[in-house]
Amino acid sequence: MIKTLPLEECENIWNNILAKEAIVYPFYTYSWHMAWKKILAPTSHVLVHYTDDVLVPFVITNNEIHFSGGEEIADYLDCIGDTNNKQLFWQELLSYLKDQDVERIILRNVPASSPTKDILQKLGGFVTNEDMTPTILLPKTETDYFQSLDRKNRHEFRRKINKFELSYPDINFSVKKEININVLLMLMKQSDDKKIFLTNDMDLFFRSLPTLPNIQILQGNLSTKEGSLAASVILFVVDRTLLLYNSGFDATYKGAGFYLKAKMILWAIENNYTEYNFLQGQERYKYELGGKDVAVYRIEKTL
Repeated sequence: MIKTLPLEECENIWNNILAKEAIVYPFYTYSWHMAWKKILAPTSHVLVHYTDDVLVPFVITNNEIHFSGGEEIADYLDCIGDTNNKQLFWQELLSYLKDQDVERIILRNVPASSPTKDILQKLGGFVTNEDMTPTILLPKTETDYFQSLDRKNRHEFRRKINKFELSYPDINFSVKKEININVLLMLMKQSDDKKIFLTNDMDLFFRSLPTLPNIQILQGNLSTKEGSLAASVILFVVDRTLLLYNSGFDATYKGAGFYLKAKMILWAIENNYTEYNFLQGQERYKYELGGKDVAVYRIEKTL
């Protein structure tokens, strides 16, 4: 039986069901959805539809349903809970929503690892590719990683690394659990595109990330001996996977962005991570570093 509560009233229910989810991405946590609503969508009415084992948070607008959580900032969105019960959940939920006069569902950023795509496709949903999340299945050694790159990319990797280190011999690479979000935002705003993206509200949302419970973040930095920052990235940690969420760099340090991302991959191998996920976007550097396409999906269904 489908039950419904406003987002603000279901923290305990959410956390109990989230514990049954196979892969707990940061975008699936209660704290993420609450921060999104409070900061970026304060007028949205978010309802959580749930059973004992599965839930899904929806925004309903003009008889049309979308995931909550921010389609533009959450690389993965989905129902959450026990995989074995998701098919029955979707069947019951679609019937429930139709009785509530919902006319259409549009679900974006559904990951390839989720059963939702196949379930809704069998129930008459129309599935298309939303984007790609280039991903590296990390080998156990740097040598194996370099061998996994094609000849051209292997040559370019070493050439760019050597050139950067010769140009900036005093640059220091570090990875920290203590997040200095100010550094990242300062560097992001040096990019015209990211400066436009970082509205006042989006800036505030990013500043909230290190404070959100149940989300583990690492920060990789390139800094000079004097303390100036050349580049910074933040990555979410999900089990033994690193998810590259966002980055910024000082363009006066030519090649700093590529260098930092390359060093993070080598650091991940050294620290026994098994997967490095660049998240959504098909930027060239992701493939130069060995990323292989993994799709995320958009699902539409008329009820």
